[in-house]
Amino acid sequence: MKYSVVIRPEAEADLQNTFEWYEEQEKGLGLEEHRIVVLAVLHVRRHPIRWKKRTQ
Repeated sequence: MKYSVVIRPEAEADLQNTFEWYEEQEKGLGLEEHRIVVLAVLHVRRHPIRWKKRTQ
């Protein structure tokens, strides 16, 4: 069975705001935060049965 990770528009907006906030604190910190988020999403995609499906 193939799984996908869905990032809703609200979450995308939060991620963008977080990126901008971190960049304001220190140049390059937003990119580091983005890298960590991408790695987390990749982990969930590779090991989907470790995570609960969340629906609303």
